Amino acid sequence: MRDAAGDGPLKRDRKGTLAELRSVLQTFTELTPVQIIRSAGMHELYDSLVFANVARMAKYGRISNTGRPDDGLFEVVACRHGSRWRIAVMALRAATIGLGTQPRVDRVEFATVEAVPFQVDGEIHQLDAAADMVIDCLPHALATVG
Repeated sequence: MRDAAGDGPLKRDRKGTLAELRSVLQTFTELTPVQIIRSAGMHELYDSLVFANVARMAKYGRISNTGRPDDGLFEVVACRHGSRWRIAVMALRAATIGLGTQPRVDRVEFATVEAVPFQVDGEIHQLDAAADMVIDCLPHALATVG
């Protein structure tokens, strides 16, 4: 999920689950869906598309029961474009009981249709229109504690 400025609504400087949810709700009017093209040429439209190798985002968002940064797999948390209440339900679940088990993969490939902001480790970047994107996850590429 992104707002018009490309900033994600969940930020580490906010305090508490209710503040996180309020932040998400405040961005709803500015959300625009993201269209991608899969390798088979299929166009897909998403309100939220997250690739994560950790189980939590922004301290309070539990996106997975199984995410680990060193296993060579990442979770794909996707919310196809639809009514805004679906995003609200997804955000509420993530901040309270968690999203549960998500699909786990080691590689995703797609192309952008329009320029798209994206976030990596809290930093906002920009993908150009018609950019080819490949997301790989390499097992044990980073030393982890735990």
